[in-house]
Amino acid sequence: MRQPIRVIGTRVLVLLCLLATACNGGDDPVACGAPPAVAEANCSTTGSCDAIQIAGDAPDVNPGTFKGFADPSLASDPDVAGRVWLAYTWPHVVAGQACNGSAVQMAAAENRLARSDDGGMTFTHVGTLWPDVAMPDPEGSCEIGRISSETASLASIASAGQSTWYGAHLRYFLRPQTGYNPKYATSWHVRIGAAASPAGLASASETVLGVSTTAAVYLPNVRLDQLAGLPIQHCAILNNPTLFTRNQTLYLVVECLAFIGTTPDYVNTSMQVFATNPSGVPTSWTWRHAGKLADHALATQLGNDTILQPDVSLAADGTPIALFTPAHIDTNFQVGTVGDGCVAIELASIDPPALARDCAGNPVIRRRVTGIGVGACTHDRNSATGIVATSQDASGGNWMIRASELRP
Repeated sequence: MRQPIRVIGTRVLVLLCLLATACNGGDDPVACGAPPAVAEANCSTTGSCDAIQIAGDAPDVNPGTFKGFADPSLASDPDVAGRVWLAYTWPHVVAGQACNGSAVQMAAAENRLARSDDGGMTFTHVGTLWPDVAMPDPEGSCEIGRISSETASLASIASAGQSTWYGAHLRYFLRPQTGYNPKYATSWHVRIGAAASPAGLASASETVLGVSTTAAVYLPNVRLDQLAGLPIQHCAILNNPTLFTRNQTLYLVVECLAFIGTTPDYVNTSMQVFATNPSGVPTSWTWRHAGKLADHALATQLGNDTILQPDVSLAADGTPIALFTPAHIDTNFQVGTVGDGCVAIELASIDPPALARDCAGNPVIRRRVTGIGVGACTHDRNSATGIVATSQDASGGNWMIRASELRP
């Protein structure tokens, strides 16, 4: 049985608005009312949030836990009623050889594509978008590893009766070592392509977005730390890109991971927004910095250590919303953090980026998914799934994508 959706009780706020314009545009302070109840679903509870099955695809058969379906991105098709596309990460283990000739088992990833023609009730595997392939280190070391891809995002723009699809994903060199060992500092970058269909993104030309330390061999067209005016230590690695479109503008929301040496600096980590008018080939697009969407201050307001994995979509009433994964620090996990669900927060604006806030300055939360090891959420208002979340078990693997059925 699916666990029923719960409604969190409200707490009464008795604070007065210091700035009346933030409440109602009047001249006198107005008492803030109680925030509305927020529906939630716990996607780590047995029997809750049904796992999404993808006909024609299955998790890898390796004996470890690095397998499953992860990092979903939902996008309904503007040209075909009832059609919903799902891009996702397929983690798997590949045998390889280190420079000294020893055998290794590399934790690799690739992005795959599925389609629903019944409004998100069921999904069928279509093919691989961005495969994991064997490759010598492009930077010229002795290593023969993999070029892996993960964290895909889909979006579309309709113009003159024709839709163009856009796809973003992370791409990096995976070193030939046992386990998950990307070459973070110099190979980790974002790629964005355009095509007439989601499946066409697999062979589309792409623009490369990096940071100051991204190796020149990857041919970065833009270095986003410089475009945002951030010191490299505050945007040392780009992570978890997501796309959103409004009118004829393509927006990229991406994490700028901050570091002090090799230690994560969560206080200075942020989510930045960039924008372009995507006309012509992707490498010709001109990008601008739209602003900062969120940072450590939001994580603190949500009662957590950091926020991860942004996703932007429209709520049922057309209001733009942002999904974030609040996470706590846990150094026992490879990535150093563990997700605690996700929240759907109203956006006051995407350009410049701003969260909607109530009279007390709290973010306006519409829905909440909870659960330890739950995160990487996505949403499309035309999908029966509601908010979709990724869950992992206590080992930090065996990923599944789950339909919460929560509709912001």
